[in-house]
Amino acid sequence: MRIVTKALDVHFANAHEVLGSYWGHLSGGGLSIRRSKATQELSEGEAVAVRLHVDSKERESDGLAIQGHVVRNQDQDSRAMIALDTGDSQKIVLTAALSEREMDTQIRIMAVVEEHYRPGDHAGDVMSAATESMAEGSIGHDGPMSVPLLDARLLSMSTDGCYLQMPSGTDTDMMCAGTDIILELAGMYAEGSVVADRGTDRWVLFAPDDDTGRAVRKFLQSTP
Repeated sequence: MRIVTKALDVHFANAHEVLGSYWGHLSGGGLSIRRSKATQELSEGEAVAVRLHVDSKERESDGLAIQGHVVRNQDQDSRAMIALDTGDSQKIVLTAALSEREMDTQIRIMAVVEEHYRPGDHAGDVMSAATESMAEGSIGHDGPMSVPLLDARLLSMSTDGCYLQMPSGTDTDMMCAGTDIILELAGMYAEGSVVADRGTDRWVLFAPDDDTGRAVRKFLQSTP
C-alpha cells in the first residue's frame, strides 16, 4: 500500500522561535507547530513533508525540507507535535535553531568537570588553567586529571547557541548531549550546554549569564 505524505509549510520569524519550538523529548527530536487550517486536516500517525521557513534568513527563502509524522494533533490543543523521522531532519532543525550566521573557524572547547569548576569560577580562568596544565603534561585525555580540551570547527552561530563539528575520530561519547562546556571565542569565553549530538556534530545552547552574552555578541560583531 502506498503511503501518502502530506506537504506542510511552517514559518518561524527567526532562529530563536525555532529553538523554542524544538521538542527534545524524542530520541530523534520533534517540532511543535501552531495549529492552522492546514494542520487541522492532519491525523495522528500521518507522514508529513515539512518545508521549514526561517523568515529572518532571506537566503533560505525556499525553505528547509524535513520529514516527520504527526504524533499529537488534538482540537483542544493550540499546537501540533511533529516527530522527526531522520537524523538529517533533526540536524536541519537544530542547525536552523542555533544559527543565524554561517562561519567556519577553529575554536577551543572544554568540558566542564565538577572537580575543576565550581559555581562562581570565571570560565576564562578555568580554561586557561586547563590549557597550562595540558602544556605541562598534567592534564589531558589520558592524564590523571583527564579533562576533555580540544579544538573544534564552529560552523554556525547565533546569540542563542551554535553548531560545532568535533575533530574526525573523536569518541562519540565525548561532550555528548547533556555536557556543560566552555568555549573560547577570540580571547573571550562563553558557557553552554550540548543539547544534541550526532556523530561528530554538536549543537550547543549558550548559558543565559551576562558574561556569555557579551562574549557571544562581541564575537558575532567581530566575525565577518
